[in-house]
Amino acid sequence: MAGRGPQSLKKRLKEQQRKERQQEKAAKREERKGMPKVEEELQVLTGPRRLPEFMDDLGVNAEEDQTVKPSR
Repeated sequence: MAGRGPQSLKKRLKEQQRKERQQEKAAKREERKGMPKVEEELQVLTGPRRLPEFMDDLGVNAEEDQTVKPSR
């Protein structure tokens, strides 16, 4: 590319990379638009709850009440 300095070449390459990233992001947005939304059912909590993965450590069955009781 005669007549172009190194700065001009760097700028052109940088601009091409920026455009490629824009196109990739636009493609991802379009892909997400086509996907069905996953809706989770919300639950009203009456108090703090223990996570199931920590139930075994405390010796509590998953079927028992999962609310935390203060120990004093």
